[in-house]
Amino acid sequence: MSQRYLESVLQGLLEGTERDAASGQWLAPFDETRTCVLRNGYKGVTGVLYVLAAFRRHGVGRARHEQQALGLLDWLLYHHPTEDDQMPGLFSGEAGVVMAILELISAGVLEEESWTGTYLDTVLGAMPPLPDITHGAAGLGLASLRAAKEFSPDFRHHARLHAESLLERQNADGSWSTRDDATQGTGIVHPGFAHGVAGMAYFLAECYRELGTTDLRNASIRAGEWLWENRITNETGECAWKYSMNASRVSNAWCHGARGVSMAFMALARATGRETDVQRARAALRRRIPLHEIDDLGVCHGLAGYGEILLELHAQTNSPDDFGRARQVFSQLNRIARHDPERGITWVSADRRESLPTAALMVGNGGIAHFVLRVIRKNPLTMGFPLLS
Repeated sequence: MSQRYLESVLQGLLEGTERDAASGQWLAPFDETRTCVLRNGYKGVTGVLYVLAAFRRHGVGRARHEQQALGLLDWLLYHHPTEDDQMPGLFSGEAGVVMAILELISAGVLEEESWTGTYLDTVLGAMPPLPDITHGAAGLGLASLRAAKEFSPDFRHHARLHAESLLERQNADGSWSTRDDATQGTGIVHPGFAHGVAGMAYFLAECYRELGTTDLRNASIRAGEWLWENRITNETGECAWKYSMNASRVSNAWCHGARGVSMAFMALARATGRETDVQRARAALRRRIPLHEIDDLGVCHGLAGYGEILLELHAQTNSPDDFGRARQVFSQLNRIARHDPERGITWVSADRRESLPTAALMVGNGGIAHFVLRVIRKNPLTMGFPLLS
């Protein structure tokens, strides 16, 4: 049953989501009003390739899917014109392509060839202007760590360089100042994971686990202490964080808010062994919103992301309660899925006005499919949060 279900989920991702008539590639939700073809991992073709490779690595799909994956890789390497071509970053740019390539190699779909190392070195050796996970040095550093584990230890040097760029930019209080999304100004501190302190703390903690230098440990701990000191709590002990330190609104999502912050504390716990960080990660997830009240289904803001983070905590603590909560998320997603015998299983995320499913990794079917694969296979140790490991 689970294998057939996963085959139908993969079918839905590849055949039941919106495609561009001219190029044949998957359409990404650019905003609430239009779709277009993008290459990035967050919404575009790279994310589809990454998930397809993950399914093949875990025994889902057929030989034709491997050929389809190689065709997608050729399309990405050719750099067909898109609005986001040659962008830096893990979720926004070429480091995401690197992670898809490494996933293809792990799946046995792609063999290491002479061009592969050159491509990885070119992408991961770039020094982006921003420090964050999505666009900047922290994201390239995480991709470098995976390349060092699975391709060549030489890429540890790239990870170290990206870590040093974060050490140089860290504020005295342990935070980082980044670009403000709305004004493109500087000096804004974001606590969250996608663009802020939590994501950078996560990378430095993971880098410390691999490289073991005291400066990385100290910097990641300082960032964690800043996050904890700047939490907002209520009478029940639930924690929240502001979207940015000059904003009033709070968020509970992966990208901006408590769920992403919890991942930073999990990484700190792995790096330092401090039980305090495990308890802080749990405190960040203490608020239990009824699942039917979470109207967005994707990884970035919604149900699938909540489930992925619960699986991260389960992988760390082996708590059956965390896995049980993740199973509840899956059950809710299954109840509201579209089951079509010809087009497979699909979902429509809440960030679209049209009721059409997209294949986007972080806001569409790609990330939901990734979570479903992970929870059904019960393998939180062999699969991590999308694009991060």
